[in-house]
This record gives sequence, C-alpha cells and structure tokens, in this order.
Amino acid sequence: MAARVMDAALRRFPDEPRVLGVAAELRFLVGDLDGSERLTHRWLALSPKNGEARWNLTRIALRRGDYRLADSLLLLTAQTRR
Repeated sequence: MAARVMDAALRRFPDEPRVLGVAAELRFLVGDLDGSERLTHRWLALSPKNGEARWNLTRIALRRGDYRLADSLLLLTAQTRR
C-alpha cells in the first residue's frame, strides 16, 4: 500500500526533493537498493547539498559492503557542509 501511494506521489511530483527523499527511504527499507540509489541521485540533482541524500547513498554503499565508497561519501558530505 505505501509503495503504491509513493509511486503516485512520484508521478504527481517527480521533481519534488521531499517526495524523492521519502521514496528513496522507502525503497531502502524494503531492500530495493537499486531503486533507492536511482531516486537518491535524482534527489541530489535537485538538492546537491542535501546531507540526508548523501547519507542515503552512504547507507546503500554500506549495505552493499562497499566500504571505500561509503568512506568517500562521508568525506564528501563533511566537505560539503563547510
């Protein structure tokens, strides 16, 4: 049910960062890492300094076991905050 509602929201508001963020989080929580990553990249394209979006990419990298990428993303996030 939540996935259907989120898909409808994405169709209606495809360029709304908050909608993309919630959809990316939902996809992450159900284990759809590819979908979450795709939505997160769209989210970052609209909101490049968004720390939550960068954290979501970091969590995806960690879940996949790509610790080097996760470390790089954390460093990039820290640099972006300055």
